[in-house]
Order: sequence, then structure tokens, then C-alpha cells
Amino acid sequence: MHWQATEPIRAWLLISGFRRRGIKSNGQRRSVEVFDTPSGLGGSHTVEVVEDLGNNKVKVRVWYGRATATGWEAWKDWDGYRFETDRARLTNKRSMPLFK
Repeated sequence: MHWQATEPIRAWLLISGFRRRGIKSNGQRRSVEVFDTPSGLGGSHTVEVVEDLGNNKVKVRVWYGRATATGWEAWKDWDGYRFETDRARLTNKRSMPLFK
């Protein structure tokens, strides 16, 4: 009986401590919270907020590439580019997997 009582707690701790935050046990992120924002080139960028600058301004990082079985495959044209934007320009909040 003792085993049955502790296993759900152990499972909850694993889920809340690692998977809920999108982090593998070795420290790699499994997913990232992203938004769409206008690119100024007729389309949009998929971005992650990396810093809150106050006054509804944020610094964002562009995610440009694809998830693979071994992790994120960056396409160097835009991946990693950072810029400042208004928080109001961020739409379509979602979790994006970094692994397939």
C-alpha cells in the first residue's frame, strides 16, 4: 500500500518539475512558449519573449527552423535574431515543441 500512495506523488513531482516547464531531465528544453508577430516583410515571425522591458515593450527571439528527433534544427537566416516590439503585436500564443 505504501508504494501505491507514493507513486502518484512521485509522478506529479516529475510532471510539475520537468515536463510542465518543458525541460528534459538533462536540462534541455522540450518546448518553448511562442507568439506570432508581424515581420514587416509581409509575413510574420515566430518569437519567444526573452525580456520584459516595461511600458508594454518586450525583447523577443525569433525561432526559425524545425523540430527534429534530435532537437531544434535552426535555419540561420533568422533563427536567434532578437529585437524589441510592443507586447500588443504578439498574437497566437502557443507552446512549440523543439523535438519531434
